[in-house]
Amino acid sequence: DIILHGDSDTLADWCSANKAKPQLLIATDLIEHVYDLSAFFANLIAIDNKMQMLFTTASTPFNPYVKRRLHRLMTTWEKEYYALRLHYIQLHFPALSPAEAKEAARKTRGLTFPHIHKAVKTGSYPLLKDAFNTCDPRNGNWTERILPIETYRSLAKPFGYQVRIGKGFYNTDRSNPISTLICLGINGLIRISGKAGFLLAPFITLHLQSDNKGR
Repeated sequence: DIILHGDSDTLADWCSANKAKPQLLIATDLIEHVYDLSAFFANLIAIDNKMQMLFTTASTPFNPYVKRRLHRLMTTWEKEYYALRLHYIQLHFPALSPAEAKEAARKTRGLTFPHIHKAVKTGSYPLLKDAFNTCDPRNGNWTERILPIETYRSLAKPFGYQVRIGKGFYNTDRSNPISTLICLGINGLIRISGKAGFLLAPFITLHLQSDNKGR
């Protein structure tokens, strides 16, 4: 077995150096933390543009209970991340008034320090499409980022990939037999209820399949 420490570019470099062409990549509880998904997909697809990819993520945009729980988590972490952004802006842009610095810190939610610096310097801020998603400005680690499925599809499409989504199920290996029965019942509902089952599913799967056959 090989254990690699690093990002997607580390994996791509290792595969290139060792002439490895994986047919399938599986990652769990990862994709919701990746800062730049476009670069992430580019690195992975550079390994082999026919490689299938399967991701699981609990950051489902469908289940309202899960979304509320994750939004509370994001709100908690955003307090710390906002303070970090504000401190950075005040340190590097002392000419800004306190109100301007606070506004810049608010507008740069979801950016790392280098991108914050560029945004404040140019006055060009990203459009905040979501009221909760936030990341650690020191390293870009998103806090359980929830994205619409169409965002994943639009990111994968330029690389010749389609995205299919699937429903996850609750773990039924419980110490309490009543909990096991409840989970079995919910899983049954998820399985038979079609698209409505996504509202109950505790997580989703993202299956990226290549259209690049023969390329």
